[in-house]
This record gives sequence, structure tokens and C-alpha cells, in this order.
Amino acid sequence: MNVLIISTNRHLLPVPVMPIGACIVAEAAALAGHSVRLLDLMFEKDPIRKIEDALRSRPPDVIGLSVRNIDNNDMQNPVFFIREIVPFIHAIRGITDVPLVLGGAAVSVMPEEIMRYTGISCACTGDGEAVFPELLSRLSGGLQMQDVSGVAWLEDEVFINNRGALKSISHPSADG
Repeated sequence: MNVLIISTNRHLLPVPVMPIGACIVAEAAALAGHSVRLLDLMFEKDPIRKIEDALRSRPPDVIGLSVRNIDNNDMQNPVFFIREIVPFIHAIRGITDVPLVLGGAAVSVMPEEIMRYTGISCACTGDGEAVFPELLSRLSGGLQMQDVSGVAWLEDEVFINNRGALKSISHPSADG
């Protein structure tokens, strides 16, 4: 499958953060045989245009949105980061209706609330490097995702989170 993973974090304070989690998930999906691109929006002046360009240049079969933080944790000047990804979702939906999957630390903390707020009906709530490749395997085979451990979804407005035991993944050794 052609997969696009978008790191949605754009906040530079206190310091810019590399999208390490999204990179780990992208690598795991690539090792599972998928063609993966990673789009980091951190320094993009026009993130909507960058998303639209990425979707048009090589249309994906699945899009993963990596959401690092819920807010900036600043009581004096609070910023709700989830609000900022909604325009990204609208831009994506203006071009394609491929499956959108939420993931990242923020989603693992409050998956139901973020899914309802964004309108996305599927999320990885477990370790993305194990869950996302398995989810992609199911989607590519036209199979059901309900028994994939670490996946949450909304079904008829009911939130379901499959928290079953996750299988560990193996990584190739450094020796090759």
C-alpha cells in the first residue's frame, strides 16, 4: 500500500521536536512491505498546500496523522493543538476519501475525545510500530480491523478500543 504519514506538530516552543515516533512507525510500515512517505509539517510555511501537493503527487491508499501533544501545557497562554489539525483533515477530505488513521502520544492519552473532535473514526492507541503495520495489512487485504490489538474506532457513534495484548515486532539486526 502507498502510505502517507503526516507529523502534525508545528510548535517550536520550548524547542522544535523531531517526529521520532512518526519516523519509527513509518520505518515499521516500510519493513512490513508498504511504500511509505513521511511529511513533517514542523517548518512548513503553508502546511495545507504541502499536504495537498503530497496527496496529488502520489495519492496514498492510507493516511496516518501523527499527533504528538494535546496542548502546550501553559496555563497562562493555553494552545489546544487538536484544533489546529482539523483544517489539515478538511484539506485531505477535499482531495481524497482514503482511510485516515490517528496515532501518536496525544491520541493514546484521549483517543475517544480526539476522534470525536476531529471526525476521524479510526486510531492506533497502542504502540504504533506494532499496531499500524498490522492495521495496514488488514486494510490491504480487505479484512476487518476489529481484532487488531491497539486499534480504536467509532461504530454507530459508539467508541470501541481493542486493548488486547500486542504482539512484539522484530527488527533486523545491525549485522544484517
